[in-house]
Amino acid sequence: MIAGNEKVVEMTEQQITNLVTEIISRLAQHIGADGHKGSVVAVFTGATVGFTHACAQVRNLVLNGYAIQLVLSDAAENIYGNTLREELAGFPHISQLDTDKWYQALTGATGLVVPMLSLNTASRVAQLLADTIPANLMMHALSLGKPVIAAVNGADPADVHWARRAGQRTVKPALCQAMQDRLQLLRDYGCHLVDVQQLCAGFCACSGNGSKEIISAVQTARNEQRTKKSIYRIHGRLVTASHVQRARTTGQNIVVAQGTVVTPLAKEMAVQHGIRLIRE
Repeated sequence: MIAGNEKVVEMTEQQITNLVTEIISRLAQHIGADGHKGSVVAVFTGATVGFTHACAQVRNLVLNGYAIQLVLSDAAENIYGNTLREELAGFPHISQLDTDKWYQALTGATGLVVPMLSLNTASRVAQLLADTIPANLMMHALSLGKPVIAAVNGADPADVHWARRAGQRTVKPALCQAMQDRLQLLRDYGCHLVDVQQLCAGFCACSGNGSKEIISAVQTARNEQRTKKSIYRIHGRLVTASHVQRARTTGQNIVVAQGTVVTPLAKEMAVQHGIRLIRE
């Protein structure tokens, strides 16, 4: 309700929403949201981990000059389709892609982002199964040589999300290993797997539109993620490749006591898989 000198103008909730949306749209275009860097296909799977951050990262891509073409799987549409559109309301250069025209849109796009990668989609792509919309888009983007950036939190057993779900229960190493193997295959195929809060920076870096500062920020975030791993303390006198393999499976760094010998193969594997060997 807005009061003037002699009259009161009542506004419905929808009118207020429309007004806010219009204000956001006009402001965004004044701070770089003009779509001049090209289009990005953003495909939402049925994953839900990091939804708020994922929405923020899509908005950041718009503010960085990209036009966004949204694609939602059936699961994503059912779970949060309307909420997603509300979160992005008012930001210019965001449209929902007609799934019948996905290939044409993908060939003309700068790249593809997956704001919340599900384990289901990761497994399908790892096995070269293009039988869902997200998996199909990811595989075709890779085959076209497009940058593919995915927020891996919901599919990574080393992520804090999995630790919270497991609670005091121990996740079987074989299951963790199988999940990590699938994610590694995606990396080998050319996917860039990042923390959801680094999605925009990661895409800018990989698409060639990232400044040195952005690339540095991505590397710093990766290093910080490594240091946040839990600790695997070796009590014996020798650290072998099997110890490193276990640390990789459980997402841990290794604490090495003074005098403990680390085999050359263990050192090589630790470097390869980003596992820190911390001397006491």
